[in-house]
Amino acid sequence: MVAAFYLGRRREEDRWQVLFFTVRQLLGRELADPEEGADALAQGWQALKREAEAQGDLLRRLEGTLDALEEGILLLDGEGRPLYMNRQARLWWGELQWRRLGAHHVELFPYSALNSALSASRREGALKEVIQPLPEGPILETRFLPLPEGGFLVVQQDIRERRAVERMRREFVANASHELRTPLMAIQGYAEGLLDQAEEEGERRSLERILWNTQRMARIIDDMLLLARVESFEQPFHMKPLDLARLVEEERPFYEDLFRQRGLTLATQLEEAPCWGDPVQLGHVLRNLLSNAVQYTPEGGKVWIRTLVREDERGKLWARLEVEDTGIGVPPEDREKIFQRFYRVDRGRSRQAGGTGLGLAIVKHIVQRHDGRVWVEGRAEGQGSLFVVEIPFHKGPDGP
Repeated sequence: MVAAFYLGRRREEDRWQVLFFTVRQLLGRELADPEEGADALAQGWQALKREAEAQGDLLRRLEGTLDALEEGILLLDGEGRPLYMNRQARLWWGELQWRRLGAHHVELFPYSALNSALSASRREGALKEVIQPLPEGPILETRFLPLPEGGFLVVQQDIRERRAVERMRREFVANASHELRTPLMAIQGYAEGLLDQAEEEGERRSLERILWNTQRMARIIDDMLLLARVESFEQPFHMKPLDLARLVEEERPFYEDLFRQRGLTLATQLEEAPCWGDPVQLGHVLRNLLSNAVQYTPEGGKVWIRTLVREDERGKLWARLEVEDTGIGVPPEDREKIFQRFYRVDRGRSRQAGGTGLGLAIVKHIVQRHDGRVWVEGRAEGQGSLFVVEIPFHKGPDGP
């Protein structure tokens, strides 16, 4: 015996969809008495009808909630074809696209950056973000999130207001830094001149303290300016083929003196790690990671620098830079936060160690500009840290 029940409505066909269930599937048992079967089917029909109505109410509430959002929400299948778009997404991409559900993502997103990000998300199975200005005015920040059951959740947000606030902040930082630097250089120049003429030990110590603090302030200002330029994409990146192992060797004069002054042992394990990058900016990355290791590693400690090529679980190759130390370590709750500007793990120990509090934020933004990633791996507190930078592997004279 077979019974037909109207269970739900398919929006694009505008009609009730008919699904069939056998009595055994419906009740989970065989029925010997036809009258019992008829009663059971009638009861089952009413139960399914109530459930369908309840699900319909829930679906309408869910759609109403999604339509009330300021963000654009899209659901794509595994090939990038749209299955659902909320009100804001339809406003941005046109009502026509909603009527043409099932169109390929190249038709839905007529921008190469969006198509490339979606293809990369499908290929790597990872979250991808991209920013795309639209001719009508919105600047869309788009996130492609692969779903476990296949397909993608796409979230789009207009970031014009956020961009305006960030631009005002960067302009303030740049102007303030410039205004601070001018008198600071004058103080530093006078301190150096007086130090050359000072004869008393107490006078020399005071002038050395003034000079040390003015130099520290100058480093903070330089870091603030660099971070503002990198964040705003105003800092030009001159990309070329390079090898991270060679970069480490070229920076050796900088960090060897640093380690010698602090009484630290340095070890290097360098394998060829080719990538496509800006050697000046990646030099900033290496110096900031090493400065961080020196600041938080006590005298007599050890720091390792390693370069290698690593293949991830999806078969993608990465040029990898590791900086490991035997310092104070990073607690688990701080491992994401330490890449924020001015964040300090232990403010008491951080003040003793010095530093600007901007080095790791600079590292993060430079690495992201190279389509790379950076993180710190866990060690027991007090047993050191391992910072890892990965840049997409690239070997050859031409860009990727």
